[in-house]
Amino acid sequence: MTDEQELGSRKVVGAILAAGSSSRFGSAKQLAIKDGQTLLARASETLLATAINQAIVVLGCHSALIKESMTAGKNKYPEIVENNDWPEGIASSIRCATAYAAGNQASHLLLMVCDQPLVTPELLNQLLAASYHQPEAIIACNYADSVGIPALFPQSSFAQLLTLCGDKGAKSIICQGHYVSIDFAGGAVDIDRPADLQD
Repeated sequence: MTDEQELGSRKVVGAILAAGSSSRFGSAKQLAIKDGQTLLARASETLLATAINQAIVVLGCHSALIKESMTAGKNKYPEIVENNDWPEGIASSIRCATAYAAGNQASHLLLMVCDQPLVTPELLNQLLAASYHQPEAIIACNYADSVGIPALFPQSSFAQLLTLCGDKGAKSIICQGHYVSIDFAGGAVDIDRPADLQD
């Protein structure tokens, strides 16, 4: 079964938000090595293995360095979307991804980051599958007694996503809207500091 048959008439854009400065990490976290791959390469491989139509990675800080790494190896990466407003915080990257999805007439936008190493293609496909039953619902992951990304947003949420500002993610929009949660205990595991790579 092809991706197009799997998705039917839907058009899903998947976006890796990777524009941050990684201030707590101390260097370009996107290029940190975990199990022989950079975090960005791992996230890209995961996203590209799912039943989506288009994939992007939003870059900002360390953009030139990251692009150099992306062209140096044999890994496949999503299309690059530049976020010139990255110093504002993660909301600016969400707006970039949403604007891209809206401009490409996407029915859904899947948001993820590169520092949750336990995200798998199976988990992301589970989000996609859940949206078949409730196509207008936000499908979010449930972990650490809360909900968050990876999360799948229907087109009806795009206007709200475009209003986000500052260093604030999409949790408020998830919680305010109609959402379905998928249990993902591994969502609480993220890479904030170099020591986290050893876990």
